[in-house]
Amino acid sequence: IVEIAMKTGFSSGSYFGKIFRRHMNCTPKEYRKN
Repeated sequence: IVEIAMKTGFSSGSYFGKIFRRHMNCTPKEYRKN
């Protein structure tokens, strides 16, 4: 997640996760499972 966050311009993995949850209504881990 951190690598994706950095490559897409986010300052940290946790911030990326927060924004991801807000837009996708699930965590990155839940998204990968589906």
